[in-house]
Formats: sequence, structure tokens, C-alpha cells
Amino acid sequence: MGTFLDKPKTDKHNEHGCGNGLCYGVASMQGWRVEMEDAHCAITGLGKPSFCTRDHKPIVPSEKERIQNAGGTVMIQRVNGSLAVSRALGDYEYKNVEGRGPCEQLVSPEPEVFVQDRDEAHDEFLVLACDGIWDVMSNEAVCDYIRSLLFITEDLEGSRDNMSIVLVTFPGAPKPCPEAIQRDREADEAIQRVMRGNV
Repeated sequence: MGTFLDKPKTDKHNEHGCGNGLCYGVASMQGWRVEMEDAHCAITGLGKPSFCTRDHKPIVPSEKERIQNAGGTVMIQRVNGSLAVSRALGDYEYKNVEGRGPCEQLVSPEPEVFVQDRDEAHDEFLVLACDGIWDVMSNEAVCDYIRSLLFITEDLEGSRDNMSIVLVTFPGAPKPCPEAIQRDREADEAIQRVMRGNV
């Protein structure tokens, strides 16, 4: 079912430490989550999100206060009108305010750590997605959409620019069922008829 993880495994994405500060550990009885930058996490159980993280955006009051205390501004929902995240591993140009510690800079390297016990009887899946998804869809909408796709197929590979998702399915995840597959096929055929003008 999984391996017990007692600490996160993290890899530097590039020589400057830039990239998505995201790691997740899953074991049969334990789950933990470290979050930073523009990634977001939701765990779904019993057909709805049961745990969700919050984004590190400059407009979050506590983040905005830290940025302003370090002499920065939040304009157009960005640090100094430029960076869309308020915590990051890289972005060193935002971390050089004299007399301030690492976590008091315009951009903090401090992650938020969440511990969420796994509910083996009800957990269906974990979705980690970038801001290109969460900026336009709610936790519920993302989880409902993924759940509906899992009734049709187990193959959900593919990505688009700024629309990346990592999906971890648990034993309780929906499985493809003939009725859902047939409804999906019928919907596709109806759409094709409309597109061809054969209504």
C-alpha cells in the first residue's frame, strides 16, 4: 500500500533553487504535506474535498503585512508588482533586505507544513495542482471534475502550460464503470453532431 515516510524528500529544481516548493508523503496510515509557492493541494474523501491547503499569495493579510514590514508593496496582487507568490525557495532578489531574517524578507523561504492523517476507508485521491488550475476553479470544482473523469478512465495523463496536476489515487478512488463510459461516449457523439451541423 505504501511506505512509511518519516521525513520529506526534497530535490532542488535548478541551481538557483527555483521551482515549485512542493512535496507530499503518503503512507497507509500517515500523510503530510509541505507547501510553498503557487501549488495547492486537496484530498478528496466521500466525494468531496476533506483537506485543502491555502495559497501563498501576496494579498493574504499576514503575507502582505510581512512584505510591507520589509519595505515592499503589494500591487496588482504581486510582490512589488512583479512576483505572484509570497513564499519561494529561489527568487533571491526579494531576499536581501538588510537587518531582516530569512522569514522576514519580501519573500519568505518558510514553508507551511500540514499533517493530515489518512482515512483509508474514505480517501479517494490527492490532487496537487499549480495556480493555473486553482486561480479559475474552486477546490470542489477540481475534485468533482477529477472524480467524474475517474469513472470514465484511469488514464488521465497530459498537461498544458501552467495547468499541471499531479494526481495520487488511493484504493477508495472511483473506478471506471460502463454506465459512465457510455454516457461520456453519448455526450461526445452529441457534441460531434452539433459541430457538424447534424442536429
